Amino acid sequence: MTTIDAARPWVPAELESAIQQRAAAYRALDSDALEQEVIGLLARHEQYMDRECLSLYACTNVLNPRAARLLAS
Repeated sequence: MTTIDAARPWVPAELESAIQQRAAAYRALDSDALEQEVIGLLARHEQYMDRECLSLYACTNVLNPRAARLLAS
């Protein structure tokens, strides 16, 4: 597989290296392991956003209940 395009001069070299390492680790996972990784990342993100911080981004506010039902269907 190809790597993430490194032609991004605004990305510091150390960060680009970390991105490439993470991408390589994800590419090495089979589909079941990748699914479990995504589920774990989402759980940690929800924990952080819902319980550990006060996010001031409007798009992270409580979702409209009707929209939530539509997304769940």
